[in-house]
Amino acid sequence: EKDPKEPNRLRYRAANIANHYFTVAFLKKVVDAQLTFHIAKKKIKHTDLEGMFHTPKTPNGIKLELFIFDVLSLTTNVAVLEVPREEEFSPLKNAPGAKADSPETSRKAIMQLHSKFLEKAGANID
Repeated sequence: EKDPKEPNRLRYRAANIANHYFTVAFLKKVVDAQLTFHIAKKKIKHTDLEGMFHTPKTPNGIKLELFIFDVLSLTTNVAVLEVPREEEFSPLKNAPGAKADSPETSRKAIMQLHSKFLEKAGANID
């Protein structure tokens, strides 16, 4: 969805890239905290009673999830940084050869970033 005030940008363009820093004392305090699960509807592959394997086209089950950022509500001090995505985030969650979020795309992003650092320091990158 486009931002109505800035049509060339996405309306919701911020995300949590999961770089969190906690003190050991805080983690010891919240380790047994009772947190509320997030419910994710999932397509769960399964075998029926006749032994037939099924891959559902629509969600047929739920997954209960907890995330590291769930403990932020238990903090007394928190800071948020907004950083350029291309400098701070290149997800790696897919197998080699995938079009996005693969070892190749992560490697390319790191190479581009470090080339930029070297050029800024005066290096000539060909």
